[in-house]
Amino acid sequence: MTAKDWLMKKIERVLDRIFSVISIFCLVGLICTVLIQVISRSLLPQAPSWTEEVSRFFFISGVFYTTGLAKSRNAYVNVDILEQKLHSNARKVYSILINLLVLGFNLVVFVESIGFTQSGATFIADTVPITMNYIYFGTMVSSFFLMLYTVFDMIKVLTNKNEEAGDAQ
Repeated sequence: MTAKDWLMKKIERVLDRIFSVISIFCLVGLICTVLIQVISRSLLPQAPSWTEEVSRFFFISGVFYTTGLAKSRNAYVNVDILEQKLHSNARKVYSILINLLVLGFNLVVFVESIGFTQSGATFIADTVPITMNYIYFGTMVSSFFLMLYTVFDMIKVLTNKNEEAGDAQ
């Protein structure tokens, strides 16, 4: 294993751990918020109004922060009928093309999400006193790390680490 391979694996492991912790936090937050909502609707005359919005924030954040994990573990659904019919070199080219499309799409999302996040600073959530740029920030983080994981996947494909790469197996 070269120093570059070691560094790339180390970065991936650290990012995976960070996003795993954030994802677990979002899931636990979602569960607790929904439990508060359900229990208060059963026992109180009126449920707290903030629970619906906070549960939505936890759900959206959880989705945003798990996209990188899904990419790093090749957990996205894909249709590989065409890919299976290709020879190994053509499969590599196909995988690189798919990754370039994913990279390009996420680059556009990342660039657009910068302005989107900045515009959220002027909006305050309805029931919770936070600005929406904290929520919108997930779009930026998600697209950036999807780009990073896509580059990692392309490096694995190009260096014949097919057992670790996304589409080129």
